[in-house]
Amino acid sequence: MVYRDKKVKTQCFEIMSFLISFYIFHNIFQIMSKHPTQVEGFNGSLEELASSIGNMTYEKVAEFTEKYAQDIQKQAYDDLLRGHIQLAEQLYLISDDLYEARKNLKKAWRICKPYMTDD
Repeated sequence: MVYRDKKVKTQCFEIMSFLISFYIFHNIFQIMSKHPTQVEGFNGSLEELASSIGNMTYEKVAEFTEKYAQDIQKQAYDDLLRGHIQLAEQLYLISDDLYEARKNLKKAWRICKPYMTDD
């Protein structure tokens, strides 16, 4: 673009600068809003959440772990599509570890189940 008027050139650069800043802020806000720092609907601390999950039967914790692994795997796939290769690789590794934890929780449940009583 050729600018004949210095004032017009300055205004155009200011508008472009604003639009670029807005675009960057908007994308950062979208990323941050997708990953909250609290569990929605749970008002306790992370320690309380971990304790609540830990108090469930191993069978239910295994189910929860499987759902969590599936969610992490979906995030990995989505990041892969966005070109975030390193993040996707890490998330796939995490989901594999969670599936392994689920398998071990199921083993623990099979050991404990005969001794469980209905309360």
